[in-house]
Amino acid sequence: MRVYSVPIPEEDRGRVRELLRWYTSLLQRAIDRMWGNMSWEFRAPKLVREENGELRARVGKLHVPYFPWNKDFMRTLRQELVELNRGYSKRWVDSMIREAGRILKIWRKRYLRGRAKKIKPLVRKPYARARWGRMSVNYSDHTIRVTLRPGEHLWISWKGAWFSKRVEGWKVGEVILQEDRVLIPFIRAD
Repeated sequence: MRVYSVPIPEEDRGRVRELLRWYTSLLQRAIDRMWGNMSWEFRAPKLVREENGELRARVGKLHVPYFPWNKDFMRTLRQELVELNRGYSKRWVDSMIREAGRILKIWRKRYLRGRAKKIKPLVRKPYARARWGRMSVNYSDHTIRVTLRPGEHLWISWKGAWFSKRVEGWKVGEVILQEDRVLIPFIRAD
């Protein structure tokens, strides 16, 4: 997999910035709701037999976080975020919930390994991840169409870019929108 960036045209940057402000604020709200419904459970230390035959207690994290991934919670979270929608498609909300889940799973893994504190993750830089339902790719023209609102699109082209020969025949993954750039992941089609 390779990721290359393409600048967003100047005339589209205002629309993208508006989308990013909305997306990151609701992404943080989704993280806050999931964090608020998180439960902590006690994990007992494990007894491990060493090579010399002695028993030893392996103590990791004693309090383990568990996030609510059940369908009822996700449905109510989606309904709550759709009510705050400003005309954007509901698929952006689905992408947002999925991204919040990714962020919290990464935080949990880092916490259990001792590399993160019991502090809620914050979204610092504005970005938006466009799922496959939000975009269509034309490989012959080297263009991607990302739907911002129904009937409103952002066209991204990598035609003539310095990396276009490197990624011939490769597939495009989920595009990440930033304030002035678009990150396009290319996946080798084997």
